[in-house]
Amino acid sequence: MATLQEFKTLQASVSSTDQAEIAELYITNREAAVNNMITIASDKGVILTSEEVQSFISEMDDDDEFDDIELTAAALSSISGGADPDSGC
Repeated sequence: MATLQEFKTLQASVSSTDQAEIAELYITNREAAVNNMITIASDKGVILTSEEVQSFISEMDDDDEFDDIELTAAALSSISGGADPDSGC
């Protein structure tokens, strides 16, 4: 069983670009993003379950630890429920 600190260390070892891509994927396809994180962790010798990943993300989000990850306009739009600028809405 991994700890939150191990997860934070793992997260810090991933490039900011990859972190942003995973964050965007987490918004649109949570299962795929979690599986991606499990694979990254496994490649670095850390074993994580889906439940651990989601719990760690939730805890880190509650502590505002993802505030420095920049998302694309499309990702921000999907979070805020904003209109698609191409649809005219």
